[in-house]
Amino acid sequence: MKKIVLGAVLILFITIGFGVYYVLSNLDDIVKAAIETYGSEATQTAVRVESVKLELQDGSGAVYGLTVGSPQGY
Repeated sequence: MKKIVLGAVLILFITIGFGVYYVLSNLDDIVKAAIETYGSEATQTAVRVESVKLELQDGSGAVYGLTVGSPQGY
C-alpha cells in the first residue's frame, strides 16, 4: 500500500513538472495569443502581434509588431 501511494505521488510530481516545463517553454506564444484575443475583445478591433519575447530571469519582456485597428467612428 505504501509503495502505491509513493508511486502515485511520484507520478503527480512528474506530471506537474512536465506541465510547468510546457508552460514556461511556450510562454511567449501563450502571451501573444492572449494579447491578440483579449486586446481584440477590449478594443472591438483587430489586435495583432508579430512576436513576444519574455525573459523571466531578467524580469523583462518585449512585444514586437503590435498593431491595433481603428475603432468604428474614427
